[in-house]
Amino acid sequence: MKLNVIIRPGRQDGTVQAYCPDFVGCSATASSEEEAIRLLRERIARIATESGKQPAPPGTVRRTIEV
Repeated sequence: MKLNVIIRPGRQDGTVQAYCPDFVGCSATASSEEEAIRLLRERIARIATESGKQPAPPGTVRRTIEV
């Protein structure tokens, strides 16, 4: 399964956050990008296995809006 992952600076200095928009609320923060991605992979696998959730289907459009 291929998923889009967004990598950005974490809230604390020196951390990196990785999150997957296809699994709402699924993110991981670590001291390196590689570690954040590893943790995120584990969380996605656990969520998918435990809940039977599937990512958003291909072609799903996401937009960012200002409120």
